[in-house]
Amino acid sequence: MRRFALIAMILSLLAGGVATWPLTPDFFSAIPYAKTPIPDYERVPLMPGDHLQTYYWFWLFSDNLTGDSALLTNPYEFNAFDGPMSAGYANFPFSILYWVLLFLGQAGAYNGLVMLSYILGGLAAFLLAKAWTKDNLTALIAGLVFAMAPFRSAHVVSGHLFAFVIFLLPLCLFFLERSLQKSSWWRGLAGGACLAAVSLMEGHVAYLMTLTVGAFLAGRILLCENAPENKPARDQEPDLPLAPALAGVIAGGLSLGLFFWMAVSRKAGWSFFQFRMLEPLTAWVLAAFFFWMILSCLIARFSRLDFARARNLIGRQFFCLSPLVIYALQYGMDVPYLGPVLLGVTGVGFTASLVRIVLAHRARPTGFDLKAVLPALIGFGAGLAVAASYLMHVRASIFVPSIAGKGRSLHEVLLYAPNSWDLFQRLNPDNERLVYLGFVLIVLALAGLAPLLSNKPKKPGKLVLAGSLAFLGSVLCLGPNLTGFPLYKLLYNYFPFFKYPRVPGRYVMVAFVFLGLLAAGSLSGLRAWLDHKGRSKVALMLPILVLALIGLEYYSPKPVGLALFNADNKVYARISQELPENKVVLELPVWPGDSHQSSAYEYTVTRTQKPMVNGYSPVVAKEYVEKVFWPLFGADLGEITQQRAELLKRLKVGLVTFHDDALIYSGKISAFPPRLAEKRLAASPWLEPLEKDGVISLFRVREDPLPGKDPDSITSPVNTVWYARNLPLNTGRRVLDPDASGYNLLMREGPLFKEGKLIPKPGAGGNITSARPGRDKPDFMAFGPFRAFPGGEYAARFRLKAGPASPGVEIARLEVVTDKGQTIIAQRPLVAGELPADTWGDVILPFELKSVTDLEFRVFYTGRAALDFNLVNVGFADQKQGPRQVEAEDLLRQTAWVVSDPKASKGEAVLAKNNFHPPLYVSHGPYFIFEEGKFKADFYLRLAEKTQTDAEVLLLQVATDMGKRVLAQKKIKASDLAEDKYLPFTLEFETPFLCEVDFRVKYQGNASVLVDKVVAAEG
Repeated sequence: MRRFALIAMILSLLAGGVATWPLTPDFFSAIPYAKTPIPDYERVPLMPGDHLQTYYWFWLFSDNLTGDSALLTNPYEFNAFDGPMSAGYANFPFSILYWVLLFLGQAGAYNGLVMLSYILGGLAAFLLAKAWTKDNLTALIAGLVFAMAPFRSAHVVSGHLFAFVIFLLPLCLFFLERSLQKSSWWRGLAGGACLAAVSLMEGHVAYLMTLTVGAFLAGRILLCENAPENKPARDQEPDLPLAPALAGVIAGGLSLGLFFWMAVSRKAGWSFFQFRMLEPLTAWVLAAFFFWMILSCLIARFSRLDFARARNLIGRQFFCLSPLVIYALQYGMDVPYLGPVLLGVTGVGFTASLVRIVLAHRARPTGFDLKAVLPALIGFGAGLAVAASYLMHVRASIFVPSIAGKGRSLHEVLLYAPNSWDLFQRLNPDNERLVYLGFVLIVLALAGLAPLLSNKPKKPGKLVLAGSLAFLGSVLCLGPNLTGFPLYKLLYNYFPFFKYPRVPGRYVMVAFVFLGLLAAGSLSGLRAWLDHKGRSKVALMLPILVLALIGLEYYSPKPVGLALFNADNKVYARISQELPENKVVLELPVWPGDSHQSSAYEYTVTRTQKPMVNGYSPVVAKEYVEKVFWPLFGADLGEITQQRAELLKRLKVGLVTFHDDALIYSGKISAFPPRLAEKRLAASPWLEPLEKDGVISLFRVREDPLPGKDPDSITSPVNTVWYARNLPLNTGRRVLDPDASGYNLLMREGPLFKEGKLIPKPGAGGNITSARPGRDKPDFMAFGPFRAFPGGEYAARFRLKAGPASPGVEIARLEVVTDKGQTIIAQRPLVAGELPADTWGDVILPFELKSVTDLEFRVFYTGRAALDFNLVNVGFADQKQGPRQVEAEDLLRQTAWVVSDPKASKGEAVLAKNNFHPPLYVSHGPYFIFEEGKFKADFYLRLAEKTQTDAEVLLLQVATDMGKRVLAQKKIKASDLAEDKYLPFTLEFETPFLCEVDFRVKYQGNASVLVDKVVAAEG
């Protein structure tokens, strides 16, 4: 067995190497962050996400051992007014293995655990299958299935601890199975220890394991033979045919499926016949099948009937459920309480028929072999007691005071729940919905269940147990999305603590465990048959062929996403050296604490070993959100008021960092680039700039404000555009207009044309909102977007087209409001004659903000004339529109960073570094408004260092519609550029109508380059 266990480990390691490619070449310099990264994001600097959080918790234990922090404490996160807010202590004891592997370096140790998760998963599943089937070769299949399970593989490279430690599920089952087989106390206690250990690390896995192992033990004891003595004599009645029993089960399952489908579809107003009805029909037929088998095992276990006779007799009773189809009467008449009455009557009839069978064939009750089951029960009970005690403590101290204190809402669960077709979708970019089982596995598992329909099945209890748990895992992993099968909702509403997990897809790992056992069992039986027929070579090669097929089916050709470590940033060193004692760091932008962007700040801690205000936890304390996040949110936009400065002092903030990184400073924070907030922070009287390296800037908090500073006078050249299609409406309708902005955003990607025209996306709607008198009521035809804007003077330009109307008639009212319309900041009427009839034009509404404010831009339609709305373009009032010069460092960007450069026009430029920055846009924007006409744009570029390559390094574009309509473009090679000076590269373009213009520079790699500015002029 040891040899095969080693083979299982080697196979799993090879599978891990293939599944995580191209991690191997970057094993010591990067960690994986995604199974299916967005195109061009395959290799990026320090991508925030759960992988960084998991890395932090692994690192924390090593710091507890060798650093300044005390053992099993987390003093670095969520430091507020009274010290660290409790967010639990995660990953221990699994994090011990990280400390053991630290000789590989920090990235290497983390990646070593990724590989180890494949090894441990494959080994644990192999051991369980070996104990289950007694066949080493076929047990390898179960091991490989579990190790390569797409859901687990995707989540381990995404850094979810669940995928690292889920191997404890099959390991726990293995120990308990062997405990039952050997009456072994130490194995029973080892199984309980697995449950206790996982409860310390991952409460959701502990809950899943508790449900699974509890069901396994109950089924293993009740359904499988464990009473070797005093078995009742079997009735010697004539055999009953299988066909009527099978027909009864199918009829009963279909009746249940139709009943629930009719109830759901009728309530939702759906048509009766549609593809979706296959979900409840299939689920209920399978549920009826496994319920049939469970009843057959139980009655055979406690009566004089053997399994086959009990099965054939019980199956016929399922015809009692057929009257449920009478519910169809509800389509023609509304019969009160018809559904509950039908369920009650059929349920009573079905139960009565079962009671009749039991009474007719009852036998003297037999006890269980306590010697066999007691060690497993006590071991599991001990582990459960430890797990329950710890998790109740966690619930009381962490969950209840957190934002998830009342559990997850069903709506939140639906956001993460897979659909039934995801079970058969091989490549799914959504990790939470990647529940693909594999057709090879399904076929083998079904073959493993086939003996249940034979006359003399061997060990039917084991097959029924494995099949039932595989079915439950497959059903529960779909969450509430399984139409007409309310099991998940029933458990959510009535089963203790079931509403706390929000990712139902995790239950698919239960299915993988037991489908693997069925597959191993079916192959083991086939091998025995082949050996009996004298075909030993075929019997030997068959598992090898299946292993190859499974490996091919689970293989994904797409490379995993890698996050490069940035260990040498100067800011980290300055924090370590200059943070005063008893002070903490505040990292901006500040997030609520449950947002993945905060994981980048945990990485800062691993480099500095200094405490911070920020933190990352899915169960962040409400107090942090209410007393820290919201009061400090304005600082994300560069606003440090007197009140916020006093809050920084109360929080004992000594240093402040700011991340000018689109992956951390996302569009959710501000409508403007992070560069604006950074410049305003640098000009704040309360902050002293200390260092800037890459995308991170460092500031010291001043004790007293420095007079003479006015950060609100700093503005951005970038406009923010809100299209009609993105704003809600109460009146009017969406219409496609190719002569208005935003049209190309609604078209399909790629060269898809039909008779020379672009093809709209399914459900595209329209790029404008159109309202007509007599058809549309007076109301708001646009409102929103409820976004935060920093203080300053602005101009909102509403793009409108009005129809003919009498002079002086008010066609619309334009507004800038806050507090959901309760406070009007600016408003003006649109009167007939202000715009040329049936021509798009911009109506300007100036306004001023004294501080950070959530804004809404509204167009109220009066119903007196035709009116079309296209967009609202909002920018600072001092920024000129049309052709002009704009600095690249002030624009939006997806990658690269701003560096000092004396050769640049304003002393700064955007640097894209070869072999570090991905092929993304190093600058785009500013969405200036251009009239229809001909123009040219000069892009000023240079090489950052000498290179011998002649490869393409940049793609220059002038575009509108957020880059979807390219007006001109040019590819730039390294040989086109100079190192000693910036050279202009001209693009001539023509705007088709009044529109927003976007100057885009996409980095292609191959050499390090600098972008200085873009100068646009009339052509």
